[in-house]
Amino acid sequence: MAASGLRTVFALLLALALTDAIPRYRRASSLSLSTSSFGASLYKRLASGNHDNIIYSPLSVYTALTMTLLGAGGVTETELMTTLAVQPGQNVHSDIHTLMTSMTTNDPAANLTLRMANALYYDAAKIAISDSFAASMSRYYGTGLQPFQRPNPEQAINTWVEEVTQHAITNFLQPGAINDDTVLALLNALFFEASWLSTFEPLHTRNASFTTISGAVKQVPLMSKTDSFSVKNVPELDARVLELPYKGGDYSLFIILPNTKTGLTAMENKLTGQILESIFKSMPDEDLFEVFVPKFNLRNNQRLNEPLKSLGLHDMFDVVKANLSAMERGGLGLYVQMVLHEAMIEVTETGSRAAAVTSVMSESYSLVLHRVVVNKPGGRGRETGFATCAMSCVTNHPAPRGAYWYSHRQIRSASDIYCEGVTDSIRLQLFSPAIMGVVRVVVAVLLLGVLLHSGCQVTSSRDARHRTRAALLSQSVTSFGASLYLQLTSGNLDNLIFSPFSVFVALAMTLLGADGVTKRELMTVLSVGPQQGVHHTLHNTIASFQTGLDPETNLTLRVANAVYYDQFRITVLPGFSQNIERLYGGALKPFEEQNPEAAINSWVAEVTDGMIQNFLRPGYIAASGSLLMLLNAVFFEGLWASQFPPEFTHDSDFTTATGTVVQVPRMYNSDAYIRLKNIEALNAQVVELPYKGDRFSLFLVLPNTWDGLMNLERRLNGQMITNIMNDMPGTVRAELSLPKFRLKTREKLKEHLQAIGLRSAFSNTANFRRLSSSRVKINTVIHEAVIEVNESGSRAAAVTAAGPVNITGPSHRVVVNKPFVFILRDKISGLNIFMGRVADPSQQSP
Repeated sequence: MAASGLRTVFALLLALALTDAIPRYRRASSLSLSTSSFGASLYKRLASGNHDNIIYSPLSVYTALTMTLLGAGGVTETELMTTLAVQPGQNVHSDIHTLMTSMTTNDPAANLTLRMANALYYDAAKIAISDSFAASMSRYYGTGLQPFQRPNPEQAINTWVEEVTQHAITNFLQPGAINDDTVLALLNALFFEASWLSTFEPLHTRNASFTTISGAVKQVPLMSKTDSFSVKNVPELDARVLELPYKGGDYSLFIILPNTKTGLTAMENKLTGQILESIFKSMPDEDLFEVFVPKFNLRNNQRLNEPLKSLGLHDMFDVVKANLSAMERGGLGLYVQMVLHEAMIEVTETGSRAAAVTSVMSESYSLVLHRVVVNKPGGRGRETGFATCAMSCVTNHPAPRGAYWYSHRQIRSASDIYCEGVTDSIRLQLFSPAIMGVVRVVVAVLLLGVLLHSGCQVTSSRDARHRTRAALLSQSVTSFGASLYLQLTSGNLDNLIFSPFSVFVALAMTLLGADGVTKRELMTVLSVGPQQGVHHTLHNTIASFQTGLDPETNLTLRVANAVYYDQFRITVLPGFSQNIERLYGGALKPFEEQNPEAAINSWVAEVTDGMIQNFLRPGYIAASGSLLMLLNAVFFEGLWASQFPPEFTHDSDFTTATGTVVQVPRMYNSDAYIRLKNIEALNAQVVELPYKGDRFSLFLVLPNTWDGLMNLERRLNGQMITNIMNDMPGTVRAELSLPKFRLKTREKLKEHLQAIGLRSAFSNTANFRRLSSSRVKINTVIHEAVIEVNESGSRAAAVTAAGPVNITGPSHRVVVNKPFVFILRDKISGLNIFMGRVADPSQQSP
């Protein structure tokens, strides 16, 4: 994604997590649109006719002007409402109050701080503040009345600003800024600090040439990173937007990049509040990009009288026409003397820091707007932001090319933050020395309230998207598992155990490095779409297995990934290795020179609690010519919710798939709590055996006849499995008789995967250019799985390389004495962890 000469825009978007009724949602939405519209209009005025860098905070200016609006009347009030885009019937002061309350954030775990405050200073000897104005300022803006400390009133104001902004802004007002005629000052200050969700590695920062607006070429530090980012095309601006999230998941930096070198002015002319709102609310799934962003530091101090006049605010600056009579009781005839604004931002590898302050001062009334400072992270490597009303312009200062907006989404889930699409890799160059030319950088820090609702409840679009992606992942794994199951069982009547989830994860890791036809085939076989975000959804699902299980259930589900490679024969691309480690936790490990199989076998044995030993035979890697091995291992152990008393286990008849009757140990529970469902389409019955905690269950699909297994298997597709699992009835009491069994399967999956459509990956035309610069292909996929079912519960392992209880109804009797299909499923994620069939339980695996 090549960048072009442009002005960079920063904005801070705040999406509030509110859960009350729609009217409140509508008010917050009105404030969001009003602030966006005002911010876009003021941006155009600040950018018009100059080639400077710009940084400002629309919200800071907006808040200072709404405080002024409280005391305005007549034409002055009308002009303020029109310029601020206040909607009819909108209580903008109440909306600002709600926004400020929701914005206050201090999350040490995420290294995130956000604070916004207002103040009212006045000359007690010259002006009597109206009681109603003072009460409204206190109610909506949290301000008390602070008298000027003559002869140096600036000192107390500067101290307040420094305290709110944590010393990011100092000496806001110079001595003499408040003269003898100044009787009132309204101030707003904001502080923001946060770290990147995924920091830039300082060792990767390199100096690069930067051509300034004057034509001079300077060397600037250029940060780089290959990672998953959300990027959106915006045709109406002829630009693209990049989102860089901060830690904690609530804030993001948005960069707006014109598609052409000369497209900045045209983009600025088209920029509106509605377009900004649309961008922030509809960013797509993430994909893999290589991003280059310069470190930069901008600061500016300016008077906003003329830009505000050009927006339509005339009367409040006019000594004769200004009507601010509601502020005071003495009829002094207040007017706005000036609006001052200062801003600064610094962006580094660890994050950003920003600040803003606005002051309204009066000669009998004077307005001074916020000062915004964005400074580099402190010693803890944090990003800080201060802003309310701030824009800053810089000319010969290195800065990134593009438009930057900060976004806050308080109700945005971590899972959604990490979701990644699987579209083509794109080199996103935000800073291109070869084509820089004249660059103008504009930084605008916005705080906007955005609410999304469903019915009468406000919810998060990100939360909804997370649930959608989790459901899509479940469907993908189920569909893939059903297809692979049919291949593994075709033409044989053997016992089978495999892990659809394990094979899926191993192939998903492979997908990270694929491109072209190979990538498309992998996506088709895995049943994943380009906007599904499969890698991040897998990341979050695997993480939930480690942290979301109740320790009191004594249940273990362990999922681990690893990548081993021959460091002398293959160069793994940094982007691939970084994403494997970040998304799958699989750090790259070089083959051991003497016995590479031993290290891999040791890792597999450790993850599977010793259930799978000697996964690779000695000499396998050399004999197969393997350059790289991607491995996934899964281990599950759980206790039945209703255990089988061991003393009731005895040998009983079992009719195998071939019709032979064999004696097998069969467990018995006279008072089991299970779920039952008849499936006429399969001529079968489904039995659900829950494990303790009821998150995981073993589902048994039992043909009604001993020879009905193959007919059942031919009809068992992914959609039918999903429908069965998601629609089980309530729990019933039953007599249950089930054979003990231990199964072990080891399969080479190459031919089976080729049969369901994965051909290119195994051929000489394989395209894994995102994995390595060398030409590589998959030579084999090995899968081994083990399951043991006994009286207390189940133990299962796999490794792959490349409702209310009904106690009043009648008891049921379920005897499992013929072949059946089983599925071990996580009912929260909807993932089928293990799947297989028991054709002959007497064929016990060692």
